[in-house]
Amino acid sequence: MDWISNLQSLGLKQQKYSLYKELEVMIKYQKSNENDQIDETNQIKLLNDSFSTKIDNKLDSFKQYQEYQKCQQILQELSSQFYQQSIYVQIQLLNLEILNFKEVELKCIKLLNLG
Repeated sequence: MDWISNLQSLGLKQQKYSLYKELEVMIKYQKSNENDQIDETNQIKLLNDSFSTKIDNKLDSFKQYQEYQKCQQILQELSSQFYQQSIYVQIQLLNLEILNFKEVELKCIKLLNLG
């Protein structure tokens, strides 16, 4: 009987769970993950900035060509069209939400009138 109770007490010691220790481990792990992500983001930003500067310097020589200016104009027009289309889609979504709200409002009014 001593052997069984010793095994049980040993098992209980090994099986002991601490929520606080578990939370502490999770917090430390999350902080290290956040720090790793920040470091990676900063490295990517530095790399992008470096390449962006190099590319900009090389592209500057193309600014003198007429084709470059045409491309710039086309890109600006596309950007403008995209922006306008984006606004149109947002307006349509808002209109749908308003219609849904009005339907719910009418149902509520009908329910109140029945009650």
